[in-house]
Amino acid sequence: MLFQRIIKVKPLSSEDAWTLYMDNLERDKTLPLGEEQIAKSITRECGGLPLGIKTMVGAMRGVIDIREWRNALEEIGRIKS
Repeated sequence: MLFQRIIKVKPLSSEDAWTLYMDNLERDKTLPLGEEQIAKSITRECGGLPLGIKTMVGAMRGVIDIREWRNALEEIGRIKS
C-alpha cells in the first residue's frame, strides 16, 4: 500500500533545539568552548528541525577533534546552499 501523508513540523526554538542536542549527545553535559560554539551553529543550521538535530548529534557523538567539528559545520553550509 502506497500512502504518503504530509505532517507539518514546527521548528524548535533555539533554546529547545540546543536542549535537544545536549540531551542526545550522551556524554558529559559540558562541551569545550570551541566545540560548544560550533555545536550551537550546527543546531542553528538545522533550522530547529528535530530530525536534523538528532542526525547531527549522532554524527558528532564521540568526536573530539575540533577540526572535525568545523568540517561538519562547513558541510552543513554546503548542503544548504
